[in-house]
Amino acid sequence: TILQQPAKALRNLSPFLPILLAGRFSAEAFNLARSKGVVTATPGILFGSDVAKGLSALLETLNHASEVAAENPEVVVDLFDRLGKIEGAAVNLRGALFELIVGHVVHLESQGSIDIGKLVFLIEKHPAEIDVFLASNVQVRVIECKGYGPDQAVKEDELRAWVVEKVPDLRKSLLSEARFRNCEFSFEFWTSGSFTAEALRLAKETIQRTKKYKIQFLNGVEVRKRIRGVNASGLGKVFDEHYAKQPLTRFRGKHLPTEAGTASVDA
Repeated sequence: TILQQPAKALRNLSPFLPILLAGRFSAEAFNLARSKGVVTATPGILFGSDVAKGLSALLETLNHASEVAAENPEVVVDLFDRLGKIEGAAVNLRGALFELIVGHVVHLESQGSIDIGKLVFLIEKHPAEIDVFLASNVQVRVIECKGYGPDQAVKEDELRAWVVEKVPDLRKSLLSEARFRNCEFSFEFWTSGSFTAEALRLAKETIQRTKKYKIQFLNGVEVRKRIRGVNASGLGKVFDEHYAKQPLTRFRGKHLPTEAGTASVDA
């Protein structure tokens, strides 16, 4: 199917060498690609066996993210070590693996079942995804994760889309389930980067007007404190090397407008 639309059908396309990358190829697929001038390759051929094993482990990890976040966070450390051999891989994985780090921290902080990438069917709207979701008989934690570098800041429009549009819809949908109606709700926005001044202003306004549920905004400094608080030394090392440290950039005291970067007020 991939080869049914030849590149020559695309006008104004510069010459290029098509490469099809997969874990393995059947004889029929290999011959078909070859007949169309497409180069076939496997991760092992391109990057070596160690990286190929790392990519395989990455797929397995992302397919079982909740279990990994809860029980086996050292997998994240191993993945960064393995895939660090690919230029830029750590940066590209930053977002997905940040969710696993946050998931493990949340699992250690609170009792309950955890889900990574939980799909919620909103009332009269398209489904929405919750990055990290923890639920028990008494508590529900809904966490939005942004795995940014230290020089990346969450912007006001990005935060507003979550605060104004997503949170109310998620809360309404979750409260429609009888098992959550007597739970304390906490909606949390975690970033390994920072917040722009405009986003910080919006966070402060949201904290002040929220009355019916707990709401929290954590930047990279606060996230690192949470990791230290649950004594996850391996994850702390990963966070320091792949999220907090970057050439010519460091956190420069960009704390949230509250003392601990969190708030527990009613909305």
